[in-house]
Amino acid sequence: VRAVRAVRAVRAVRAVRAVRAVRAVRAVRAVRSVRAVRASQPASDRGSAIVEFALISILLVFLLFAVVQVGLVFYVRSVVAASASDGARYGAGAGVSASDGGKRAASLIATGLPGTSARGILCQGDTSIDQASGLQVAQVNCRGRLRSVCLPIGALVTISARAQSLKEPG
Repeated sequence: VRAVRAVRAVRAVRAVRAVRAVRAVRAVRAVRSVRAVRASQPASDRGSAIVEFALISILLVFLLFAVVQVGLVFYVRSVVAASASDGARYGAGAGVSASDGGKRAASLIATGLPGTSARGILCQGDTSIDQASGLQVAQVNCRGRLRSVCLPIGALVTISARAQSLKEPG
């Protein structure tokens, strides 16, 4: 029984050694094939991956900044339009002047927009006569320029919104 176990142990050790030898041969062949590929490349191509990465990463960063800027433009436009509408409704109330609607819209914009984005947007309230119905309306006009977030080149986009609401009598 001991002899059978010893024979089996020797066979197992030989099998493990054979597997290791096969793996070593495969690894040597893989290294040789990588070396052969590298040797077949011209010396002028070495290091080109770093340059390509640098060029592509610059383009991707600019693309990221452009996406952020477009998102900010849509957000600011939405806030300005909603503030102008609310200001017009406020200015249309009985006993409230239409110019107060412009002030309310400006305060809502200052509350809704972060940092320096709201500085360049001005709102004015006024009353006018609706041409279709002949009724008096409170009108709020908001207009301003939006600066670039990522580039120090100044204002890129003009934002404008106009809202009207029928003036309550009184």
